[in-house]
Amino acid sequence: MALLKDDNLEEVLGYYGELETKLEDGSCYSKKLLLNYYGNKQLILMKMNQYDLALYYGKLSISEQGNDYIMYLNNYSFNLSKLGRSKEALDLLIEARPFARQMSNKYNRTLFISSLMKSYNDNGQYLNSRQYAENRLSIYEKDILEHNWNKFFRTYIETLVHLEEFKQIKKTIRRYNLIERESQFVKNYMSFSYFKWYLALADHKEGIITEAKFLGGIRKETDRMMATYQIEPSERVMRLLGASMKRTIQ
Repeated sequence: MALLKDDNLEEVLGYYGELETKLEDGSCYSKKLLLNYYGNKQLILMKMNQYDLALYYGKLSISEQGNDYIMYLNNYSFNLSKLGRSKEALDLLIEARPFARQMSNKYNRTLFISSLMKSYNDNGQYLNSRQYAENRLSIYEKDILEHNWNKFFRTYIETLVHLEEFKQIKKTIRRYNLIERESQFVKNYMSFSYFKWYLALADHKEGIITEAKFLGGIRKETDRMMATYQIEPSERVMRLLGASMKRTIQ
């Protein structure tokens, strides 16, 4: 929970410093605890935008393939991507695919699927991302809809936008009731209606709505969320929409 509050991070990091001493001298040690410590310290440092230092602890967290290996690997690969090392992240995730297939933890497995899709996208391998996403969806549809559906479908639709598969975007949003799911999601989390934006983009690309209506809807929601919650939309989503429109969206 401390990771959700930026003003607690320095204090938490101080406690981790005290714990590190005990882990190093062996007075408080177990392999699982040590890996968990490394993994959590990476997350704290990433939250503080200290990605280089976080990477050091992230690498230590994946030194053993334990029960939480995939969870730590997902975070480590994300950190690599933040540092512009997307190819390294992709290579690690591809190498871990056999391990991930054997996992019984449905949450971590579906998270891994989304991480690998994103990594394919980060490396411009959109066809590989689509093929992998649709293959995994055919096998793990129930699990994906129960765990990490938002992350999976946002990444999948990102892939489809890059491929300009706008009919498939609309088909996917409707088949899996993503607008309805999202409306429930944003009631509990401060988030934007990204699936509505993607549906509107597809409608615009098919000539159903004008550019002015498409952009106006985004600006209206962005202004409302800034005024109410002081939060801005995902830079990744805005860059993607802008690239699809061949212009900067402000």
